[in-house]
Amino acid sequence: SGGTYTGFQFNITGDSQNRICAIGMISEASNSRNSSLVFATDDNSNRTEKLRITSAGRVRIGASTDEDIHTGEGADLQVVSTDAGGLTFARDDTTVSNGANLGVISAWGNDNNGTYQEVAKIEFQADLNHGTNDKPGRLVFSTTSDGGSSSTERLRIKSDGNIVHS
Repeated sequence: SGGTYTGFQFNITGDSQNRICAIGMISEASNSRNSSLVFATDDNSNRTEKLRITSAGRVRIGASTDEDIHTGEGADLQVVSTDAGGLTFARDDTTVSNGANLGVISAWGNDNNGTYQEVAKIEFQADLNHGTNDKPGRLVFSTTSDGGSSSTERLRIKSDGNIVHS
């Protein structure tokens, strides 16, 4: 959606199905002077928008509209799907041992000297050694105390459902 589209289109040479992928710029309907960068793929001979970077710097995946789902704080990444938007982490390692991180969500604040310090994080960890069809996991929540400069574990939810407060 939106206004005028211009960009690059990619076709497979000699492809009888005329599959198309594209990278382009589209003007945003809300303001004709603003534009978004759009990535599109072929879906049964229909070019379908899959990712958009808006003039406001937001990244939208799966939303083929120039209207933001949410415009407030924390709206920089927006995922839209017919079966729930999601964020997936995967560790490509077959030798995962107890305590290994499988994914992390962290928040950082810019200090007065221009450096960033971690404020809080959620870690997805192996709760024991992993094996075939055996992937025990835990969640670890950490925060930084007043006057502190690094995050400390505050709460752990173990693979057996037990909660450990630090």
